[in-house]
Amino acid sequence: MSIGVQIRDDDGSLYFETSARVLNGVPDFAAKMGEVSAAWAFAEGHLGCVYAELLETTPEQAIQQLGKDGAQRLTDKARKFACTRLNDDDLASLIELLERMDKVRCQRNRVQHDLWSWRVGDNSALYAVHVDSYRQLLLEVIHNKNEPNGAKLAIHAADRYAMKAENRFTLQNLEELRSEIESVSIGLFEFFLNRVGSK
Repeated sequence: MSIGVQIRDDDGSLYFETSARVLNGVPDFAAKMGEVSAAWAFAEGHLGCVYAELLETTPEQAIQQLGKDGAQRLTDKARKFACTRLNDDDLASLIELLERMDKVRCQRNRVQHDLWSWRVGDNSALYAVHVDSYRQLLLEVIHNKNEPNGAKLAIHAADRYAMKAENRFTLQNLEELRSEIESVSIGLFEFFLNRVGSK
């Protein structure tokens, strides 16, 4: 059994699906999402090392100080400490990396936390649906289920809440995201190594 939404047209043909099993049918997407997640884990790890270096402590002690703060809070704290501890060149370099990390974090969060959907006939993309939009979609589908034109209303709801251009991800989009995350991760790693090597 799969939990989610399947929307069918008047003829009973599948039009749209959002569920955990969507990724089963597109292994290339599932693999690329795994690559995005792995790249992000290293970027966060390298950010933690940089933060610990700014605090002049160990990553373990820095993490204890942070508690369960996410990457956004960590980049904010790293920015704050960097302003008081780095020369202008190092500060500019780190701030640029942190800004890039903030920018890709939003897209990465969509990949990691949104619900994945598929539309029949669009095999080149998946759609990331935020939980708020998913809720609205569910409510409309349930509300209109017994209406004479319920299938059409459900399709319109799917188009309105899920099939928006900003929700569309191709393999190329995911590869570009993975590449940018990896670039930021490498930059943070090199920054850390330079700081440690200059002592």
